[in-house]
Amino acid sequence: MDPMFKASLRLHQDTEFLLRLSYYLKLYPGILDKAIAVRGVHEDNRITKVDSKKVNPAITRVLLWKEVDAWAENEATIPDHIKLHIKRMYRSFQIANTTTSKNGE
Repeated sequence: MDPMFKASLRLHQDTEFLLRLSYYLKLYPGILDKAIAVRGVHEDNRITKVDSKKVNPAITRVLLWKEVDAWAENEATIPDHIKLHIKRMYRSFQIANTTTSKNGE
């Protein structure tokens, strides 16, 4: 059985999970009057590493869409045209990452 969050993703675990979750369930927005969580940011935070250019977001997006593509390919109920769209998203980020890598970023 697959874990809910993909350990192979250093970033975007929540995004990948929500994409899968939204396929199976109807998600509804809510209104929050008070904070229900507090986010802590420190110098070694993964998000901070993106902001400081230590992590290339193009690479992390390739990994995100690779996971989504793998999930879609193994999900028999997803229509082929949706699988094609997901594959195109994955491929577009692969191409963008190749271009970024060639520029030395």
